[in-house]
Amino acid sequence: MRISTRIIALLSAIVLVGSVGAQEQPQPFGPIIDRIEVKKGSAWDVIEQIRSGLPTESPVGLSVEIPEEVLRKVHVELIDVRSVPLGLAVHYLYQVTKAVNPSYEGGIWILRPMTFDGPSEELAVQLYEISEEMLKQIGIDYQKDTGLFDSEGNSWPRNEAWTAKFLPASKQLLLRADIKFHEEIAALLLLAKRGYTDLGIKRL
Repeated sequence: MRISTRIIALLSAIVLVGSVGAQEQPQPFGPIIDRIEVKKGSAWDVIEQIRSGLPTESPVGLSVEIPEEVLRKVHVELIDVRSVPLGLAVHYLYQVTKAVNPSYEGGIWILRPMTFDGPSEELAVQLYEISEEMLKQIGIDYQKDTGLFDSEGNSWPRNEAWTAKFLPASKQLLLRADIKFHEEIAALLLLAKRGYTDLGIKRL
């Protein structure tokens, strides 16, 4: 399925690039990396700093499925962040290069080449900036001890292959779902931010 550059831009605008308090992290965010600083370097330089910042005892790992020689050709003008979880670090890399496709699978963050021609069932991980109020606006209810629920009281997302974690303190939603569903979420959030009400998610 080919995704237009307009949709990609929309998703990129909504994906949050920011920090998360260690006490609020769900498992997919992973361990904290103290510092990543690359100026006029390459994607490979960023990955090397991410790897060197991972604790050896960390249960969350990083797998890079892009050749080093390819990553060395991907220019990074500037990335300078401190105390960032692994899950956000790989999204920073995506934001500054648009050349890596991060996904969280089986406790490991995997970096693959960015492609938009895969099947609609392909799963992707995206991080969204969204408040608890806006979640309710699009038909999702957050309960501190039990998680996310749709308007019918079902656990959300209902698709067993998809996962979602919400951090109310930092207003972040980490969603793993198929690419088409990410398009729908992005469109709903855009409508909500423009003041539309009575919105809802019809798909699981």
